[in-house]
Amino acid sequence: MVEKLLENYPAFLEKKLDELWLTEKLEAALPVLRCFDARKVILTGNSEGMAAVTSVLGLFQESDIFWGPLLVSQAKYNYGGCRHEVGIGEPNTPLVIVTDLDGNDEDAADSIRMTSEVGGVSLLVTVNEHAKYASDADYVLSLGEVSNIAEAYSAAVIALTAVAYRIGRARGQYTEADCRRAREMIQDYALSVDSVYGAIDGKVQLFARETYDKETFDCIADGSAKAVMEFSSFLLTRYGGCLCTRNDSDEWCGQMEAPVIAVACKVSPSYDCFREKIMSAQSQKRPWMIITDGEEKDFNEGVKLCQMPALPKGYDFLCALFFHLPVVTACEYIAEFRRGRQ
Repeated sequence: MVEKLLENYPAFLEKKLDELWLTEKLEAALPVLRCFDARKVILTGNSEGMAAVTSVLGLFQESDIFWGPLLVSQAKYNYGGCRHEVGIGEPNTPLVIVTDLDGNDEDAADSIRMTSEVGGVSLLVTVNEHAKYASDADYVLSLGEVSNIAEAYSAAVIALTAVAYRIGRARGQYTEADCRRAREMIQDYALSVDSVYGAIDGKVQLFARETYDKETFDCIADGSAKAVMEFSSFLLTRYGGCLCTRNDSDEWCGQMEAPVIAVACKVSPSYDCFREKIMSAQSQKRPWMIITDGEEKDFNEGVKLCQMPALPKGYDFLCALFFHLPVVTACEYIAEFRRGRQ
């Protein structure tokens, strides 16, 4: 079961910001020399770790200080002939960020070892800084104390966002004021979500009541919301024992009979096409839960619309830090309803 996360989410985020946001702890895990040396960044991780690194891909892609950041699955990185993409022979050393939240993943250990073999620099992001393979990494960024996997994911998103801002600050992409403003945006948005979550909770409960006996879920998202889709499917699989399909709006054909969890961020360039496709598919008689910062008029009546506050322009990473919360709540209710059925 997913333990309660939402009892004081803003306070939890504040604690993690104090620990990780451009602190001495982060500076030790990523020295300024490495910030300048990393002309290429490769992001990888295990299942929940992959969701976390997906959240910051946009931050690295928007920067002109890198040679095309790569988001690579661990299987491809370790065994898929990915060595040539690490960038050996370039004038600077590639930085490979490996995110393994519990520190027990053998594939993550292989990623660390392969990075060393090909001459890259590895940064391990994990809750367990004493993992048996942590000593093989060049640097380790500990996420500190967390009480469940949902908190670990949120802490990882903050840590990885802080890494992107640290590199950008060291190399002149961001000013000190930019970094401070980004932290304030996280704090302000947390309070905004907290103020509206009561209304969202009721819709999530109804969705969970309709779907607690289902074995398959259909998860769809575009752009910066893909991290939410990845983590949502992980939660439903681990805690609900469900099979989850994951697609973006272009790939999604809408032919299944499974309940749908759709994440639609208004800042996404594909938002209008995405919502039109969702609306056309809502004639199918199956449960829907849409997590969005869009408006009610953008969607058909009758769906469970979890309406989040509007994302501020330029801070798309906030989607990954907050839009997964309805799915966390849904998992809690699904577990509760299943216990009641026994």
